[in-house]
Amino acid sequence: MAEQGAGRVPAAPGADVPAHRGSAVVVSGDIAKLEREFVGAVRSAKADDPAAAVLVVVGSHLQHIYLRRLLARSLTAVANVRFLTLMDLAGELAPPDGAAVETGSATALPLPDGAHVPLLEQVIVEHRSRAGGDRTHGLADTGMVHAAAATIRDLREGAIDPRQVASASQRPWLRTLASLASAYQAVLAPFTDATRRVAEATAATPAQAAGAVQHAAPGARQVLVYGIYDVNALQLGMLTALSRALPTRLFLPWTTNAEPFAFPSETIRRLHERGLRLQTLETCGAARKRHATRAVFSCADRQAETEETVRRVLEDLAGG
Repeated sequence: MAEQGAGRVPAAPGADVPAHRGSAVVVSGDIAKLEREFVGAVRSAKADDPAAAVLVVVGSHLQHIYLRRLLARSLTAVANVRFLTLMDLAGELAPPDGAAVETGSATALPLPDGAHVPLLEQVIVEHRSRAGGDRTHGLADTGMVHAAAATIRDLREGAIDPRQVASASQRPWLRTLASLASAYQAVLAPFTDATRRVAEATAATPAQAAGAVQHAAPGARQVLVYGIYDVNALQLGMLTALSRALPTRLFLPWTTNAEPFAFPSETIRRLHERGLRLQTLETCGAARKRHATRAVFSCADRQAETEETVRRVLEDLAGG
């Protein structure tokens, strides 16, 4: 997502603080090698105390299940390892000082699930009333309201100001979308939702980020982030806030030698610009040969089958 002009995330109080010297992006196009490095990081964190707290941030709950089983197989018994998704992490991070003042109340109201589309429909009705007719250029048509709501969410998550959209083109429908986005964000002001929680987390100071980590995993001395390769502007800011507070190691499948592991390049570049050093696990640049294989396997249930299928697909890609 773009991070430019008026769309940039407002600088947090600790935005000029460099990343902790122990923060790094660990990359490899070999997933098995990346997994071994991740297991080694957990083993090292528990070398002196098997009950030491470890916080792991993952991209999904399915990834959490897989990594927990990986640790159990590799380390036999693993205690006090806490897994959080990015959204869980956003909930843990305290909002910045004075954030509630913007709404004129001590606490913003939580926005119920599914409320975004009805709110946007209300904004469209008011837009039509002011325009003296239907000048929504199809954005109010059946199905288009959901698409417009999703687009506006993407703009918010990318920290892109609607004014940038309006100035990007003279197309009437695009300028109407920008107008609706501005009005919609004004309607959302008294509420808090997932996107706003992430925005508040992005603005966390190093002290607030460290406090959130201790609340999630008391005693944790570092943060491990596994497999999150594509993040929007707000999520990137949240990971950056973590890297300033504590040693943060991100384990990412990436190599410049072969697809599909080239696509995290932009995320890695941005993290490197924010002070995280790059650590590559590759020992040579030789391209791997693809070997076609066929195997039959059985699983106890659909969940286990899904996990095994995903694992095998990723292994095949890593061997590409």
